[in-house]
Amino acid sequence: AAAAERGARVRSVGVLGRRPGPLGRHAAFLRRQADRLLDGGSDYSELAAFVDERRADEPDGDDAIDANALLGLGLTFFSDQRHALAFDAFFEGFGEQLMTLWKFMLLRKRVLFCSLPPIGDSCLFVLFACALAAQTGAPAPAPELFVSVADIDRLRGLPHYAACSTESILLHKPDLWHLAITDGWRMRASGPASQRLCSAVTAGDRRRFASASAEYRRRRSPADALRWFADLNRGLGAALELAAGPAEDHRFSAEAAR
Repeated sequence: AAAAERGARVRSVGVLGRRPGPLGRHAAFLRRQADRLLDGGSDYSELAAFVDERRADEPDGDDAIDANALLGLGLTFFSDQRHALAFDAFFEGFGEQLMTLWKFMLLRKRVLFCSLPPIGDSCLFVLFACALAAQTGAPAPAPELFVSVADIDRLRGLPHYAACSTESILLHKPDLWHLAITDGWRMRASGPASQRLCSAVTAGDRRRFASASAEYRRRRSPADALRWFADLNRGLGAALELAAGPAEDHRFSAEAAR
C-alpha cells in the first residue's frame, strides 16, 4: 500500500448519515483523521471503529429533523471554509430575494434548487435554506438533498421539502414544487398563491434583509446570520402565540411573514 501511495498528498474522509443534523458534531474528528492519514499511511482502524459505534446509535424509523440539531449544524459544520464560501455565495447571490426563500421555507413549502453539475454547492444551499427556517420547538423543513426523476412519485407525496437536482425535466413538472430556483438565483413559482408570495420584495423584506446583512457582514460568519434568522423566527412564533393563545395552531402564515 505504501508503494502504491507514494507521492500522494491528498486524503478525504467522509461520513454518511440518514439525517444531516448530527453530522456537524463529527467534523472535528473527521478532520483529525484526514490529517493523520495524510501524515501516517493507511491505518483505517479508528475510522472503522467510529462507523461501527455510530451504526449502533443510528435511530430507527422517524427521519424528522430537530430544528435545534439543524441549527447546530449551521453553527458548526458550516464554519468550514468551503461551506463558509458557499454560504457567502448563497447570501449575496439571493440578496433581498433571500427573504422570499425564507418565507417559502417558513411556510413549509416545497422548494427545488435545479442547477448544472456538480451538485455539491446546491446540496449546501438546501441545508442553508432549511436552517433559515429553524425554530425551537417545531420540526425543521425536511432536506431531501439530491433528487431525480426516480423520486417523482415520492416528492408528490411530501407536503413540504427542500431538494436539489441537476435534472431540468423536474422544472417542467410544477405540481412537484411551489418554488424552483435555477442557476443565477432565478426564482419561479407554481400556483397563484406561490406566485403572489414570490411576486415582489416588500418593505418588510427590505428592512429584515438590511438587518440580516449588517449582522452577517460584520464578521462574514454564517453562524451570525443563522442565529439572526433563528431569533427572528422565535420572535414571530412568540407573536403568534401571544395573538392566538397557547392552545391555538401557531403555524406561520404569509401575513405573519410580511
